[in-house]
Amino acid sequence: MEVDEIWSRLKAIRSLAEEVNAAENILYGVEKEIEKAKERLVRIAVGRVLDRYGIRNLKVPREAYGEIYKGEITMARVEEILKPLIETADDIALEQMLRSASRLVPQVWEEGGARSPRVDEIVKGRKLHLRVYWSYGNISFSSMEYILDLDKVIPALIGREPASRVKPMGIYSLIHDAWSFVDYSQARQYVLDNRYIDGFRIYKNGKFVIVFKKERDARMIAKALIDASK
Repeated sequence: MEVDEIWSRLKAIRSLAEEVNAAENILYGVEKEIEKAKERLVRIAVGRVLDRYGIRNLKVPREAYGEIYKGEITMARVEEILKPLIETADDIALEQMLRSASRLVPQVWEEGGARSPRVDEIVKGRKLHLRVYWSYGNISFSSMEYILDLDKVIPALIGREPASRVKPMGIYSLIHDAWSFVDYSQARQYVLDNRYIDGFRIYKNGKFVIVFKKERDARMIAKALIDASK
């Protein structure tokens, strides 16, 4: 069933409830369920529009959802509201992913407090030094989200792949698949030999080191992450 048809039926249900309403609480109950259904329908419609354009990495702002929710729920209207986002999807997606991945950048602590690092403080040769955090013996869910975005930022920046469509390289899946089997009280080294990196290593103190093919690529990613963290 199409989004437009579902919305028409929801409106028909509301109209019928108003006609037969004999007690205020009946209409209130119907309205409450319709509003829940409308929220789900909006998300379905947004997802379908993004899928139509092959966009997988764009996080639609709440303001856009709010604008869609205010009026009729038709695919044409949803697409029209999302059009400015779709037209700049790569720029927006890259900015969003960089902001998320930048939370893996370790802070440098000095006498006056913490500050963002310089590139030379987190890049040593071909190695980029980042940090993850633990939760009950595993990498925290928030750190895993940041890793997933970093996993897409690397090919988007180095390989110039479209940020809104780029797929993760495999860092996230290697860590995720090993969750149930790895004792993180010990260091863990991963081999992921692709166009951009040779592998990475996670230490029990949370240090997360990625070995790039080229030092200049390690420095490029470091600078982008540091800039996004400010």
